[in-house]
Amino acid sequence: MRYNVVVMTIISGLLFCLIMVSGTLSPFPGNDEFNSLGMWMNIGMMLFFYGLSLLLYMAGIKPMTYIMAVFCGIGLLISISILVLSFIFGTVNNNITEYLGLILLCMLATFVNFIWYSVAFSKKQID
Repeated sequence: MRYNVVVMTIISGLLFCLIMVSGTLSPFPGNDEFNSLGMWMNIGMMLFFYGLSLLLYMAGIKPMTYIMAVFCGIGLLISISILVLSFIFGTVNNNITEYLGLILLCMLATFVNFIWYSVAFSKKQID
């Protein structure tokens, strides 16, 4: 159903924005500071791309499912990369608790993106 894809896309987009915010709060080297212009520009850009692709999908443009799947795949790669890097940095610096929020958000985003694929490309959705 189209409604399920829309809901999962919105959840995925919000989680990705939360990952960006949480990344600014974590002790990652070289990231934007919390509430900085760079953080808000990144969030705005991500919401723009999620919103534009979602609007085109809701307008009935069938190939948007595949374009959104590419964006979802990029989001999966980013989430898994941040998850692994957070775990490594936290373990090496012996402060895993400072990365815990980011690790949990990345795990949740990865799970949601896998669900997005199953919803978007289920037998009902394709027909």
